[in-house]
Amino acid sequence: MTKVSDAYSWEEMCELEEVDMVNLLRYYPSNEVPSLDVLKGLNGGRDFGKLDVFDGSFGFSVGA
Repeated sequence: MTKVSDAYSWEEMCELEEVDMVNLLRYYPSNEVPSLDVLKGLNGGRDFGKLDVFDGSFGFSVGA
């Protein structure tokens, strides 16, 4: 919980809804806190087009 409180401001924490807390617990391993945009994007609260969630974990890149 400390990492979550360090990652989000007090105002952001107050805006979290129950579904955000469920998603936080369900989709992220302990010791990782997603950005607020990613967390809100899971419940349709943000525009997915604005999210940059690629972390390079696939080990390859695709060029145009």
